[in-house]
Amino acid sequence: MTRRLPAALLVAVGLTLSACTSSTSGTARQITPSGASTQSSGPAEPSVSIQPNPNDAYRRPEAPAAKAINGVRFHLEPDHNHAPGSISYDTTPPTGGNHSQLWADCTGTVYPQPIANENAVHMLEHGAVWITYNAATLPAAQVATLQRLVAGVDHLALSPYPDLKTKVSLQAWGYQLFVDDAHDPRIARFIAALRYNPQTTPEYGATCSMPAFKQRPSTFGHPLWLPPG
Repeated sequence: MTRRLPAALLVAVGLTLSACTSSTSGTARQITPSGASTQSSGPAEPSVSIQPNPNDAYRRPEAPAAKAINGVRFHLEPDHNHAPGSISYDTTPPTGGNHSQLWADCTGTVYPQPIANENAVHMLEHGAVWITYNAATLPAAQVATLQRLVAGVDHLALSPYPDLKTKVSLQAWGYQLFVDDAHDPRIARFIAALRYNPQTTPEYGATCSMPAFKQRPSTFGHPLWLPPG
């Protein structure tokens, strides 16, 4: 069931919350009273192989343009429910899954601090490419290169990511690329192949704009469920 923001808040930010349908694939999860997502304590479910389905926006086969990029990882992720609190993901940084109902602004937004996974995943559902970097290992000049690449370009966002295993990574819904140089030509190819691509964006047509989040973003490990205000 889709959860919606209170009507007053929707009017205040001028938004229409995107609908997310229920998914029955993958491991069952339950929401604890604190809002955290945990593994179900019931009997283990049998392993289910997730198969591509070109008629399902969340299970489309791998895009040829992305597959042609050396190092791109493709991961089918059918789960896409709205869930409050912290969520465990099967990729780091996450490339899809259940997420907060509030998406991170992705209108070419450069975040100086890490943002919560749960808000970032929702912007991936809207077609964003999320570029992350390891602030401890990426030289400042290369951070500036990424900032220039992202700033003001719709359906792009940039943020540092704690303990990232490489210097830079790129995420789109179901896709990921790790690189060690901000000048790697695969970065531009990844963006060209997957940024707001109607064949890979589950909620094509959804906005990337969320001004309230851009002004007061979430922090890593502390997702926002409602626009700050």
